[in-house]
Amino acid sequence: MTGPQEERPAYPAAARPAPQPPAPAVPQPAVPYPAAPGAPYAVPAVPESRPATAPATAEAGAAVSAPAATQAAAALATATVARPTGRAAAAATAAPQAPATTGTVYGQAPPVDPRRGAAGRLARLRIGSHTVSRAGLARLKVSTAVAGLVLGVDRNRTPVPIRFFRPEPTRIALVGGTWAAQLVVLRALALSARVVVVTTDPAAWYGFGERVTGHDDRLLVHPGGQPDLPPGNPQQPALLVQDLGLTAAAAPPLLGGWQTRLTVLRRLDQSAVSTVQDSQLVLMQRLDGLEAPLAASTLRLPAHSEQFLQVMAHDMVAVMGDGGSRYLWLAQTEIERHFTGPPSR
Repeated sequence: MTGPQEERPAYPAAARPAPQPPAPAVPQPAVPYPAAPGAPYAVPAVPESRPATAPATAEAGAAVSAPAATQAAAALATATVARPTGRAAAAATAAPQAPATTGTVYGQAPPVDPRRGAAGRLARLRIGSHTVSRAGLARLKVSTAVAGLVLGVDRNRTPVPIRFFRPEPTRIALVGGTWAAQLVVLRALALSARVVVVTTDPAAWYGFGERVTGHDDRLLVHPGGQPDLPPGNPQQPALLVQDLGLTAAAAPPLLGGWQTRLTVLRRLDQSAVSTVQDSQLVLMQRLDGLEAPLAASTLRLPAHSEQFLQVMAHDMVAVMGDGGSRYLWLAQTEIERHFTGPPSR
């Protein structure tokens, strides 16, 4: 016999887990390109998700309505999908966001113009080439002549150079004293010339080259004879100085290219006329009453030149050659005065 069946309490319908709809698909945020060259990529902001707490008791779960449970499940699914994990989370936290503007980013260098250098200046121009025919190229020549020896200045204080050394042999006569001869030799040494002095007054020349150049091989002194003249070239010409006083040179040596002979005539007389006539250039200091008429007749100078040669200053020199005459001031510098002394003849 069966007794009455024990009635079991029936659970309310709301206490049973409600079926949850599938979570809606959440689109992934697209990472935009940088706003400017060199700008960092913009990382989208990650919404902060909070952990959802389950109902503590069945009664609390029964108090939640079905629509509310559906919304809570959807929010939980969204937070789970949007939250990055591991390295992605660290990168999202550390990476700065790029500004929305597309201009120059603050704190970064502006874009560099490829036509300009690092200093902002335009690049160097590139000059094209030029073509020339063989006939035109054959007419081109390179001059190897030196600029010249600055002998002095004119009345306008303009320096006047002379072709003291040339590719062909050069002969120059100087009517004057030792002071003018040493001043000319000093300026020739400044042009890298090698000098050989043949003199009857060696005391006036010994030690002069060492004092001026600091070397003992730039100027050689010979009391007499016919020394060998070193070969000359455009970079280092050769100079032969014949300072024989009133004695004329018996047989001067033959000259070659870039070799110059400077004959010093302490006095102009009939024995020196041939030397003056054979010279391509004649330099004269102030002459006396006997020398001036002889110079005027030998060089065929006008009457006023004969008079002016007798009243020139001691620091002046007359240059005769190439069909003309000029009068220059030697313009001695302080260094030259230290080595040669004051003007004299």
